[in-house]
Amino acid sequence: MYCGNCSSVEFDEQARQVIAGAIKARRASLGLSQEQAARASGGLISTANLRIFEGAGRPAFRDKSLLGVARALSWPADAVARIAAGADPASLPTVTGATPVSDVAASAGGVELATSAQVAELQRQLDGHQRVIDDLARRLARLDGVAPDAAFLTAAHDGPDTPMPDGDRRSSRARVESFDPDA
Repeated sequence: MYCGNCSSVEFDEQARQVIAGAIKARRASLGLSQEQAARASGGLISTANLRIFEGAGRPAFRDKSLLGVARALSWPADAVARIAAGADPASLPTVTGATPVSDVAASAGGVELATSAQVAELQRQLDGHQRVIDDLARRLARLDGVAPDAAFLTAAHDGPDTPMPDGDRRSSRARVESFDPDA
């Protein structure tokens, strides 16, 4: 999951202390070491990140890290935000079976994260738009008298096994034709 421009969510000191206590208690109830919990996050957090969460040592955390903690502890994706907002950690449901991060649509600190299916659909749409833009750019270039590919090679059938000047026998020859931008 790429998260180069992930936003961060800030918590005040009291919320950080509550979150730290809830994470420690949940991890202990699951019988996980910090290393095991970090691995259970699917790579979203490291052991060092988890130590920081449990120590309440940072005022802000990236959305990806919030999702990683929730996943590691079998909590819903928005668990940390709910705890910070006053939810009782004991009231949070246990998420059974590891939900692949690619299938999670989470909200953390009011920022919605996309699933991999949503990202793939956006990429497909973007690719289609890019093809249309490229086609329009070529047509505009021709209208301005700049025709970078106004002439192109095409294979035109000259009959079966037509001998070429180099002695090769081909069924078609290449010839230069002009391109109709309105076609």
